[in-house]
Amino acid sequence: MSSPDFSSTPSRTGSWLLALLLILGYVAALLAFPPRYEPVTGEISSLLLFFGRFHPILLHLPVGALALLCVMELGCLTRAGEEKLGAAALLTLLVGAAGSVFAVIAGILLSREGGFEGANFNLHQTLALIGTSGVLLAVVVRLLAMSRDNRELMHAYRALFYLSFGLMGLGAHFGGNMSHGSKYLTQHAPEPLKSRMIGMEKWLLSFAEKPKPAPAAVVP
Repeated sequence: MSSPDFSSTPSRTGSWLLALLLILGYVAALLAFPPRYEPVTGEISSLLLFFGRFHPILLHLPVGALALLCVMELGCLTRAGEEKLGAAALLTLLVGAAGSVFAVIAGILLSREGGFEGANFNLHQTLALIGTSGVLLAVVVRLLAMSRDNRELMHAYRALFYLSFGLMGLGAHFGGNMSHGSKYLTQHAPEPLKSRMIGMEKWLLSFAEKPKPAPAAVVP
């Protein structure tokens, strides 16, 4: 079996540079503005709070781009499909990754205003951070798979991408709970789906809820 001809593989220098900038920018932003799970003390500049309030707008870009990519990747499962749609899929992935980074950072800045706490917020923030990190890693894995013409690595990329996007979607659900209430999605859901959704949600929230303090002992 002949080895792949790497000399015929298109250069992805621009994509690699953009991926590196996104990863470095994401890490630098998290170091400068670490996620908080407790009420924030101290003041934050009005300019940063101004940018944070764009979070509800910015989050729609990565959701749309990555949802589109879910469909595109199905078309890329065959070698012919990858040759036809691979470059477009990579571009869509980069757009979705960039949008995810900006949305997460804006969300962290928005949380600095205060008033964001509880299990829904904790899960929303945590799953968004994990999902965005996974998407950025998926960019690297896809670039490696395309550069090496490696189908096994491409399958690993798709598994990582779908998992990361699923976590982001789950995190977005808990963000929706914060905005619209915990019954917004399940109120009109049909049975038995409704019961299962509520049960799964309660199970996930149980990991993020703080233990309630024990009642004070009554001294006779």
